[in-house]
Amino acid sequence: MDEHQGNGGADGSGGTAAESDLDRALARAEDGDAQAQAFYDAFLNARLYVPTATDDTGDTGDTGLPADTVSLLVADIEGEGIVPVFDSEARLADWAEEPAPFTVLAGHALVAELDPMLSLALNVGTEHFKLFVEDELAWLRERLSETVTDLAPHDTAELVEFRDVPPPETLVAALMPALRRNTEVGAAFLVEAAAAEAGRARRFVLVLDVGDADEEIFAAVARDVGIAARSALGGDELMDIIAFNPAGGTGRALIERSVAPIFARAQDPLH
Repeated sequence: MDEHQGNGGADGSGGTAAESDLDRALARAEDGDAQAQAFYDAFLNARLYVPTATDDTGDTGDTGLPADTVSLLVADIEGEGIVPVFDSEARLADWAEEPAPFTVLAGHALVAELDPMLSLALNVGTEHFKLFVEDELAWLRERLSETVTDLAPHDTAELVEFRDVPPPETLVAALMPALRRNTEVGAAFLVEAAAAEAGRARRFVLVLDVGDADEEIFAAVARDVGIAARSALGGDELMDIIAFNPAGGTGRALIERSVAPIFARAQDPLH
């Protein structure tokens, strides 16, 4: 999904005209712990439209990481700093009532980078309003740190033995939006490791071809993709993310065994 489409209906109207996927996840959040966690996962994966204090929004990049120059708009409500965020440009426009500068961030990037003293207000002015308070955001940050660690490219000269079985369709589906929006990813392979780590039922390995992108870019992409996968992984399952190296290790084995990628970016025929 293109970042600037938001998370609203197919007609691009995320305001009162149509419920978004995030609205529906929020409505189900009180049905139990599993549904509440599904909402938080949806929020962390969402592309959020965040009003800024100036027109200098900068370039957020494909993973939605905030640029150093971005200054988010902070509302002072009864002495508390609250950042309004929206899951579509239409909802932001309805709230602002006039053209307003904004930036588009991944939910997880916003949570990770936000000042710990600030709160978030999702979809202000709609019936789907949700306030994220400091303690709630602190818990989400802890969840982020548990989800994806060691984001530098692994030693891809090392071979991970993997099974010749198709990857779970639910996991592939969860990964696809993140793979599409991260334009650095040329292709992605998903395999199941032959041996699980201690205490884990299954271990998956996602191999990302990011060309000659540096470690910082790889880390940003890996975090975005890894968080997207979390909703489809069981509590006793793990997914490692490594860089594709066609010359050796797992990458070479993928080629030799003719493993088809789960994702391959279409190339511009003119280049």
